Amino acid sequence: MLQELLTILRSGGSLEIGALAAKLNTSPQMVTAMLDHLQRMGLLTAAQDCSGCQLASSCSHGCGSAPAPMWQLHSRAAEDPPR
Repeated sequence: MLQELLTILRSGGSLEIGALAAKLNTSPQMVTAMLDHLQRMGLLTAAQDCSGCQLASSCSHGCGSAPAPMWQLHSRAAEDPPR
């Protein structure tokens, strides 16, 4: 399932955790745990705000008073499979 998540993330764009969970047929809590795991592996970085985000102008979440958690895929994640 971790490889499936990476495949979805590699396709680009922004997705809410609930949408990722639906695509993977799992719970939002499991998706959050997998995202945390990919972050610990060095394949993702948790974004603190929208500054520097390439998707900021087209993001459906915006940077309002309570932005959704966001992660940015590292370029090496495009080649490296999770282990």
